Amino acid sequence: MRDDTQPKHPMYVVSKGRSKYMQTSRALTTMGIRHFIVVEPQEVDAYRSAVACLGLTADVIELDLGCKATYELCDDLGNTRGTGPGPARNFAWQHSINSGARSHWVMDDNISAFYRLHENRKIKCVNPALFRAMEDFAANPQHTRVDSDFSESSRPATFWLSRVNKHSERIRRMRHLCQV
Repeated sequence: MRDDTQPKHPMYVVSKGRSKYMQTSRALTTMGIRHFIVVEPQEVDAYRSAVACLGLTADVIELDLGCKATYELCDDLGNTRGTGPGPARNFAWQHSINSGARSHWVMDDNISAFYRLHENRKIKCVNPALFRAMEDFAANPQHTRVDSDFSESSRPATFWLSRVNKHSERIRRMRHLCQV
């Protein structure tokens, strides 16, 4: 029997130097979500040991260092500074594509829990339905659309988010302006 609360798309946690903590992986494991942890080659063994010791529902995958070598830093400093999580995020993206996924999740490694807001209350999420609900919402083209008119350079793109809620007519449409 298929669990309709599990996320449809693969989940990735990018991490470096935090094999002793792995907060996001602990939170995802508590929610029953299988996921990947992307780490640099020198840290693979430490992370695999920690995953086994903590009983996490994670697979550790090794970052291809070629991603770091070809990562566009968008500055003139070159390799004088670290690249940050960008190469690992790009690697996760490519890993997702190679696995045949249409979309994927990428998260930092410092999230201790996931919450949702309801009637001005912060509610801790204890199962994977939160992610599945967001995936289902985003997959419906009636819920999201981005309009942009680049003929007017001073006019920002408009992002519309329709909120579908049978129990509340208070908010039908929220409009956010995002500068492009």
